[in-house]
Amino acid sequence: MGAYLRSMGFGQIKEMDNFPKEQHNSKWGPHDEFIFQKSIKTLQERPAQKPFFHVVLTLTSHEPFETPRPKKIKGNDELSLFYNAHRYTDDCLKAYLHDLQKAGLWDNTLVIILGDHGHRLPTAKSKIEDFAIPMIWTGGAIDTTFNQTRTTSQTDLMPTLLAQLGLDARDFTFGKNALSAQGPEWAFFAFNNGIGYVNKDNGVVFDNAGKRVIEQRGKNPGPTVEVARKVQQAVVGDYLGR
Repeated sequence: MGAYLRSMGFGQIKEMDNFPKEQHNSKWGPHDEFIFQKSIKTLQERPAQKPFFHVVLTLTSHEPFETPRPKKIKGNDELSLFYNAHRYTDDCLKAYLHDLQKAGLWDNTLVIILGDHGHRLPTAKSKIEDFAIPMIWTGGAIDTTFNQTRTTSQTDLMPTLLAQLGLDARDFTFGKNALSAQGPEWAFFAFNNGIGYVNKDNGVVFDNAGKRVIEQRGKNPGPTVEVARKVQQAVVGDYLGR
């Protein structure tokens, strides 16, 4: 993760060593409330009036779903622990948004809340639904309210953001401006020995090991499989060429 972030040009990275020992209290790193507190402090220390791009990666909602506070959702079964950890993260996120306002960082800031991957919990009806994630745009810089219904993906984040700022997004080969009415609607995802692809009308999940379709939706999934395999080939080729 560190190598990836540095290769992508992040100038300042807060890691485990940037937190006191008493906050090293979970498998992945400090719990979310401490992550958000560090974020606010970091933003307050940045140069005044200088534009910034800042990323916060929450950790507590990842397994093993441990929280530093008493449970609000009781039970020790996996699903209860899952819901309780997400309730905790949601509470921390609410406090963070309020802290951004208190720190004078809200009015001119665009806040994007994005899931980094899907999950098998809660149980969904299909593997395609397992990979559905939220993308919420909020913050004081937003002056309108709407719901985006076009098929999109997390790789569309940067092209969409840069388009709103009037900046060039050609370096983001695998993304598109999700707010543009032009161009096709599609999203690609991958998992161990498998890939998935959805567009406006169809969806398919393909098992690379068994070389077979394991899930499909829509009227014409055949060509969708070939598109999915071509996208995977392009992704792997791009990675190997770096």
